[in-house]
Amino acid sequence: MFSWWSSLDAVTRVNVDAQWALAIAGFCTAVALVLVAMTSKQIGFLQGRDTQQARGESQQLRERLQATQQELEETKRHLAWRTLSPQQQASIAAKLASLKGQEAAVGANPVTAEGVELATQIVSALKAAGWVAAPRQVMVEGPLGGVASGVIVRTTADPRSIAAASALVNALNAEGIVASQIGGLPFASPPSPGPHDALITYMVLVIVGDKPQ
Repeated sequence: MFSWWSSLDAVTRVNVDAQWALAIAGFCTAVALVLVAMTSKQIGFLQGRDTQQARGESQQLRERLQATQQELEETKRHLAWRTLSPQQQASIAAKLASLKGQEAAVGANPVTAEGVELATQIVSALKAAGWVAAPRQVMVEGPLGGVASGVIVRTTADPRSIAAASALVNALNAEGIVASQIGGLPFASPPSPGPHDALITYMVLVIVGDKPQ
């Protein structure tokens, strides 16, 4: 055995050192347990904070994405051509058929590909309703027309002209085409309705302007 094993003083010192070592080990164990508990709690806190932060950033990203998509849709809506499908033209014609024989001059001002195309579709719808409709670009660009925004329907002072313009404006707006009416055509001043008066007396002038923003 060890040489000091037979010495009381030596064995006593070893015993004391062992107790100290045990005490230190116990202290270290306690400290370690406390550190484990504290760090575990901190890990949970940091994970929760990071998760909450990530959720917040994710929500902000979703909101920015939604705003971007809305801006894109708005841009697409502004750039898209106004158009009347065959079904929409038929719907307009059905609403205006009771005014068969009504004269309408149609054109675009300013002249753009989109405006001319829409004016052509309006003429088709009016003809399907039995109106006497035709492109009249010279009239639209002259002093009776003018540059417009949206679709402007000008009338004479004749009640038939005013009623026809109102019906056409309502039909166009119902199909998503922004339209309005104004007076000012001089052909019936004062009004002279009668069974044999000229169509120009109660005509309407349809001016297809730029797409409203």
